[in-house]
Amino acid sequence: MQLFNQIIFGWPAIGLFLALAAIAVWRRKTALMVAAFIVALPGAWYLWGTSGWTKWMAFYLLISLGASAYFLYKRNDLIPKLLLLPLVVFYAWLRYAALMDL
Repeated sequence: MQLFNQIIFGWPAIGLFLALAAIAVWRRKTALMVAAFIVALPGAWYLWGTSGWTKWMAFYLLISLGASAYFLYKRNDLIPKLLLLPLVVFYAWLRYAALMDL
């Protein structure tokens, strides 16, 4: 059961939804962005249980993926890229913090 939780809530899911979101923006595919949103739901739920400002990143995560899917549907290419940039920076920082045990 622990392996299942690590896959659903951990770095494999984070990597998968970031990859899906990047491919969705690159290929302008709304369905891939919706899939990234669905894969990100458990991780956002987990982040919402934390304290401090990381709780609000969970909210931003879902809003930005949903808005990116909408703007891809409307054929606007720049806004989804700008919305996903803070997510990439946040998860890069989170990975660094986890590796350095901060």
